[in-house]
Amino acid sequence: MDKSKRDYFEILKWPYVIFLSLLKHFRLIELKSTPEGRELLAKSKRRFNTNADLGRIRTLTGYKKG
Repeated sequence: MDKSKRDYFEILKWPYVIFLSLLKHFRLIELKSTPEGRELLAKSKRRFNTNADLGRIRTLTGYKKG
């Protein structure tokens, strides 16, 4: 609440979605402010990447280009 410069009762009136998005935003700012946090963000970005690295897959043996 201190980071948003709002009082407790004003925040209670906000929609829940806005409250959650602000929590996420403030958490990211906090993580980006330290070297350990930046490293954690980089690791989580690699871990939750859902796109296949096709260049790396093509280097594997047994892959036939169609």
